[in-house]
Amino acid sequence: MESVQTNPELEQDRAFDTFDHFQKFGFVMFPQQREIYNRLAEVVKDKIVLEVGCGAGIGTAILNRKASLISGTDKNPSNVKFAQELYPWINFYTWDIATPISERYPIIVAVEVLEHIEDVETAFRNLIDAATKEVWFSMPNGKGKKKPPENPYHVREYTINEMIDIVMLINTKLDSIDCRVELDIEIMGYDFSNDLTKDPLVYRIMKTTK
Repeated sequence: MESVQTNPELEQDRAFDTFDHFQKFGFVMFPQQREIYNRLAEVVKDKIVLEVGCGAGIGTAILNRKASLISGTDKNPSNVKFAQELYPWINFYTWDIATPISERYPIIVAVEVLEHIEDVETAFRNLIDAATKEVWFSMPNGKGKKKPPENPYHVREYTINEMIDIVMLINTKLDSIDCRVELDIEIMGYDFSNDLTKDPLVYRIMKTTK
């Protein structure tokens, strides 16, 4: 079987990207990402939240409109500093999700982060461990592509079946809110490839035990 090719993990300067996107496209956040954040803002209403991979903090600020308390993290200190300058009323700090942290939050949010990580299984487990209730995350729909992602900052883009394989390593429950399909261990044999056309996909990981 042909193996999946990946890109090397690269640091991404979100301050540069923010202005570059505005100059090229007339916005600082892709519309589909803004839709995800707007939907998640309702999900996290009146709750305590940690966003990982916050970049410039724009999405964190959207969630902050509804959350009772929110913090934003990024592994790049310059991104954290930039976010603090834009939104000084929000707490931002540096965290590389390739390493565990001692802090715990009811809800973890990671919008299009995991595709940037080389050791995605370790990062994913650290997110699960840091959440006491649930993790919401999104990523591009890999759609079974074998070539490296066109975005050079994306190490790998996962299909939903590949995400299921990763989730199976942890005793949790997986939902995809975009396709309205509950994905649980009992139905792992089902092929979702014909059902999922959304891009990016949005998932919820529930901290439940079997």
